[in-house]
Amino acid sequence: MHLCAVGLEQVTGAKFIHVPFDGGKPAVVAMIGGHVDVSSSGIGEVAEFVKGGRARILGISGTERFPMFPDVPTFKEQGYDLTMAGFVGVLAPKGFQRKSLKSWKMRAQKEPKRRNLRRFRKISGTEFPI
Repeated sequence: MHLCAVGLEQVTGAKFIHVPFDGGKPAVVAMIGGHVDVSSSGIGEVAEFVKGGRARILGISGTERFPMFPDVPTFKEQGYDLTMAGFVGVLAPKGFQRKSLKSWKMRAQKEPKRRNLRRFRKISGTEFPI
């Protein structure tokens, strides 16, 4: 998320003071609490605050509007040449066994069939290639 703020600096000429946090949610909570002016965060960290009227998304860095918030324009639509794809990674600790990975992959391939995940993917417009 930090790179999105850096990209926004580059295309607008603005200069931000980058404040490190232990994750996106603490950064958003600090913004809600008035400790920082803005936050560059993922949808998972901001959705509840936006829906609750406590925060406003200023722009989407993706190539298209986000299905969960269709009224929020992309930065490109607002005249800023900034497009960034989100990163979602699946991590495992060092030493994670390959046989465990095979078992996990089999479970993960079945996961999209679950109702809640299908609903989340529809609402958020996300895809999880496996």
